[in-house]
Amino acid sequence: MFVFVLSRELSRGKEYAEFFIFSPVRIIAKHRFLNVLKFCKFSLLLQRTNLVEFLMDRYKTKRHLQFSALTSLCVIVLSVANLSISHADESNILLGNSIASPSISNIDIDGNEKFDALTDGLLLLRSMFGISGEPLIAGAVADDAVYNQAEDLELRIASLENRLDVDNNGEVDALTDGLIVLRYLFGLTDIALVNGVVATDALRTSSTEIESYMQTLTSLDSEPPVITSSANFSVPENQTAIGAVTAIDDISSSIIFSVSGSELTITENGLLSFIDVPDYETRTSYTATVTASDGTNMVTQDITVIVLNIDEAPMIDSNSIFNVQENQTSIGTVTATD
Repeated sequence: MFVFVLSRELSRGKEYAEFFIFSPVRIIAKHRFLNVLKFCKFSLLLQRTNLVEFLMDRYKTKRHLQFSALTSLCVIVLSVANLSISHADESNILLGNSIASPSISNIDIDGNEKFDALTDGLLLLRSMFGISGEPLIAGAVADDAVYNQAEDLELRIASLENRLDVDNNGEVDALTDGLIVLRYLFGLTDIALVNGVVATDALRTSSTEIESYMQTLTSLDSEPPVITSSANFSVPENQTAIGAVTAIDDISSSIIFSVSGSELTITENGLLSFIDVPDYETRTSYTATVTASDGTNMVTQDITVIVLNIDEAPMIDSNSIFNVQENQTSIGTVTATD
């Protein structure tokens, strides 16, 4: 069983929250309460328990239950839930060995190569609400987790940084990004995934965009491509073609390339070229950064392009027309530069 609160908005403009108590098979209770946004941030702890079942007759409960009664109810439920974590979970929390935690690019927080709402989803949501230490991991670590210590899990979550900004509004928020992640891991799609949980200033708003982004966050392809071409190119002046940037990826066969700046261009297949024809006498080298992406992970490489001088034909810079007076042999001087 676990408890959580969802922030929503009534048609008359007032904020309320829905207080849910879920059992594995059915919703036991659901209530709405006015003006409890701060309460959401306090009580959205998503606790689980195997021994407690909270029963409530939803039809007999008064709809306008006072906020103080709600707070007391939630504290009781959450307290009992904390006390009833199974012995196996306690052993997992207290006896697990700490393992070095590398940075990650997906939301497999506990490292068991699975994406689970009741483990990875809960860990992320609790973390977004500022919960850390043992309260973060209580009852939310899988039995086969590779990482089961709070310190390791906190580091893994922190390494995701702004990748957790699912709706792309510049900040990670439990009541938007966190709930989207949780809904997605529970299998919700389309309007059910995004309804009421996308920030008003979000740049990623449609269910299609968000589902596509969540697919990258739930991909086990965590290794970026490896760029195999040289970081240095040498090309003769007076031509735009530079060469090919190449990369390999153990999982993905499709790698897309891009390049920084406005002086070079690159095709998606990695063919690098100048935008304008280079001239050795004007400039002898260019630098840029190329990026190779497999759609989930990316790698960058700083490159240098050296422009080579070639033996060009001299340029005649004298006038092509000469005027001379009759009765003299001298015409003028032809000049050229090289």
